[in-house]
Amino acid sequence: GDVYEKGRDKGYDEARVELIAEHFALRLGRALDARERDTLARRLGSLGHTALTRVAFTLDAAQTAAWLDAPDDAIGSADPAGR
Repeated sequence: GDVYEKGRDKGYDEARVELIAEHFALRLGRALDARERDTLARRLGSLGHTALTRVAFTLDAAQTAAWLDAPDDAIGSADPAGR
């Protein structure tokens, strides 16, 4: 029922964040801290998987770090990779 579906959905969301976090860690050459993981989780919900994947694979390490550090309202809904 409902409890099962909520648990499944939570696990799915956590797995998506972990996958994206791995991509960002590879780009940055280091593990992400808790704040950066929280930022990714929020932006995954608001921008979607494709936009975050584009950031991880199209921006260089410095640009990616700046994107992670920028306030959410500065990111907006535009494609973060400028497409």
